[in-house]
Amino acid sequence: METGMPPATSEETSHEHSLEEELAQLAQDEDVCAGVGETEEEPGEGAPADLRTAVAVQPCPADVARGARDEDVGAEGGEPADEEAPSALRNEVAGADPRCARCGRVGVEQTAGTDEGIPSRYPRPARRTGSAPCTMSIPPETTRPCPIERIGTTLGRARCRLPARIERMKQSLAAYGQLTPLVAVPHREGVELVDGFKRLAAATMLGWSTLLVAVTPLDETAQWATMLLLNRGPSSMTTLEEGLVLRELCKAGLTQADTAALCSRHTSWVSRRIGLVERLHPELVESMKLGVLHPGSARRLLSLPPGNQLEMAAVIGSARLGPRDTELLVSLWRRTKDPAARRLLLSEPRASLQKHHPETRRPPVDPRLSSEGQRLSRCLHRLEAITTETSRRLRAPPSTEDLAILSKVLQAAQSAASRLTTELGSARTSASARESEGSGATN
Repeated sequence: METGMPPATSEETSHEHSLEEELAQLAQDEDVCAGVGETEEEPGEGAPADLRTAVAVQPCPADVARGARDEDVGAEGGEPADEEAPSALRNEVAGADPRCARCGRVGVEQTAGTDEGIPSRYPRPARRTGSAPCTMSIPPETTRPCPIERIGTTLGRARCRLPARIERMKQSLAAYGQLTPLVAVPHREGVELVDGFKRLAAATMLGWSTLLVAVTPLDETAQWATMLLLNRGPSSMTTLEEGLVLRELCKAGLTQADTAALCSRHTSWVSRRIGLVERLHPELVESMKLGVLHPGSARRLLSLPPGNQLEMAAVIGSARLGPRDTELLVSLWRRTKDPAARRLLLSEPRASLQKHHPETRRPPVDPRLSSEGQRLSRCLHRLEAITTETSRRLRAPPSTEDLAILSKVLQAAQSAASRLTTELGSARTSASARESEGSGATN
């Protein structure tokens, strides 16, 4: 074992344990898709009925079903997951006037077994236990073209600029046009944007002069709540972005309990996300909003003291490390107790990662590959490194006791490897056929 790199011990402070537990509860974040709909939360995450109806709230637009898409994967077609149709379009598609399953008002329904409000012909019985206005009812809205220069972005202070997603949106708008309107509230000088910040940024980059906007009258509290509801999904809004919006709701005068009721969530869901934002160094919060620091990388820095967060952020920025590599680098730094070894780690982050985690080795960029092809190339190289390491450990061999404990994991891994082998074979066959066609055309 390398000097200065002792294994992690149990001598952690109670604060570190508490923070690690909270971060573990948020493991289903922007890096992992949990299927279509909301990211998975621990049991009891939904707010109880008496909490949801304890405070009266202003009606706000319904959230719509979102397509799950990992942040590392580009859109296959159409606009990315942050696109959401206005109520008029949703009702037209549904062919009926949907009603809220909670309160019976015209709007959207909540179907059984999901938190997503979507149009449906088959409403379930309302189960509201109080008289609080339903947050899933839709106020009147008008859709009209609006000059881009008259669209305000004040509420964008709670959103993070993600260049990769904006680039994918730009490609989508260029190929398909604007599929659904932005959502905004009326303002004396035009409109104030509530949802559609990536579309606005992409359209501006394309040189567009106008965008279709659905204008809905909402007060300040309802604006922030609408932003959350319209961005429910595993890849629509990062955990830290949710924390920024929830903090704005609390600044508007709501308690965390009121905010949880407004969002139909448990208070722990609200407090954890606000706590994450407050633990992050203020300078890094601003860097995250500007798109300089990826929200996924920012979340990995939360286990460090604020001063060390800045130092580590500078390192990952200069080395261009992604969220996964940042997590590994932070783990190595915390395990390293020797100051000299820590300085070496931060001075040569990629070399250190490649030494201790060979799977992080990045292949050279092939300019012939598309962005999706480059992602696949990185996955294949990581797969090769992980497969080599796993084979080496299995040949050791492990103890019988360890193998017995890992029996189910081994079975699952074998099944996954079998499926992957089939898919790799199919891809290789397609590649060989393409090579044959190319050589035939050359001859």
